[in-house]
Amino acid sequence: MIRLALVILVVLSSVGFFNPHAMVSEQLQKLSFFLSILLCFGYGSVNGVSLRGVKFPRTAFVLLLGGIGLSIIMASAFHTQSLKVSLIATMPYLFAYGFFFALMKLDVPRERLIQAYFGLAAVSTVVYFCNVATVPFNMFGEPIINLESEDRGIIRIPVVFIEFFPLLAFYAINRWMIDKKKKWFVIYAWILLMILLSVIRQVIALTLVLSLLFVMQKMSWKIKALTAAGVVAVVIWVLPLIPMYSAMIELSEKQAEENADEENVRIQSWRYYTYEHQTNALSPIFGNGMPSFGNSRWGIQFDSETLESGCFAADVGWAGFFWYFGGIATAALVYMLISAAVKKKRQENRYLTYWLVFVMITSFASGPPLYYWQIVDIVMCLYLVYKKDDDSALITSAGDSGDAQPRLSYLPKFPQLSK
Repeated sequence: MIRLALVILVVLSSVGFFNPHAMVSEQLQKLSFFLSILLCFGYGSVNGVSLRGVKFPRTAFVLLLGGIGLSIIMASAFHTQSLKVSLIATMPYLFAYGFFFALMKLDVPRERLIQAYFGLAAVSTVVYFCNVATVPFNMFGEPIINLESEDRGIIRIPVVFIEFFPLLAFYAINRWMIDKKKKWFVIYAWILLMILLSVIRQVIALTLVLSLLFVMQKMSWKIKALTAAGVVAVVIWVLPLIPMYSAMIELSEKQAEENADEENVRIQSWRYYTYEHQTNALSPIFGNGMPSFGNSRWGIQFDSETLESGCFAADVGWAGFFWYFGGIATAALVYMLISAAVKKKRQENRYLTYWLVFVMITSFASGPPLYYWQIVDIVMCLYLVYKKDDDSALITSAGDSGDAQPRLSYLPKFPQLSK
């Protein structure tokens, strides 16, 4: 299917096609990303579906892109950065968020996309273990300069598409609730293993918590209480016996002790990007714009200031997005995500709510809205929510004759969010 192939091309180009031996430069990666999205727009315009009658937050989407566009003017009007340089620096965000419209036009079936992402996750798994075997001179991606094996129990090697692994975990839970097949336990275990190997603490913790909430929705209160007691017992007596868990707990305690006499750097960063470092009265509304790091006087100065202060926008995603693109664009993006989370969904699509909650929470202390390769996954999930439902394309169990399964009334809803 051409439409699916084009979407996969965008996803792969966003990560430099896994960048074997670091041969793909940042400029080439962005160029391939831009071209692949333009191909999607072109094909979608000629052969895509009509969006007339399809309900999605059009006004918020226009305000999001408009707010990002206005930030280009802000960057050039109030900083030492030309309009051309500001446009080039902002293009990854315009293309990444604009990709949502191309997805809506292409109208790729949900199940085909999820299958493609499982395939990409499998490739990511192979890439991870190839890098483990070749560390520090990774077979894929950049060499690892600082090995953090002592801090977290194992060497911290990036897991490509890590932000999407939790969605696949929630999908596996969702499918198990529908067809009760044991293969979903195996799939969930594989996905969870890769999340654990990423040693990103908030991703691990939030995935486990949301997974537990998802599973417990169909349980009686008695079973919920027993399950909660079992989880507490595992946390108290079993997890401390695992070296990697103990190492991450020790790292957290060490960081807490280091910050005991001074304010946490993320709190400092939130203040820095929300109000302390605003340019003027207009910048909280329209944004300060995107500095071109290393390519403009402002970009070089801004990079130096953040290195000195330790206040990095990617560590406080929502605050960083607000500083770059302003309140209008931030409100529009938040609205799109919340409306997608609370939108009533079929049982087979409830896993999307959990991932949207996951990405909104993690964006308080990490940068999904600010990395264009992660923005692709955000708009992909928004597309999976707002795509027009096809009544003839209900989920079927693997190995079945292909007949659509009935909608199951016992599949859980996320509390207070799916109504």
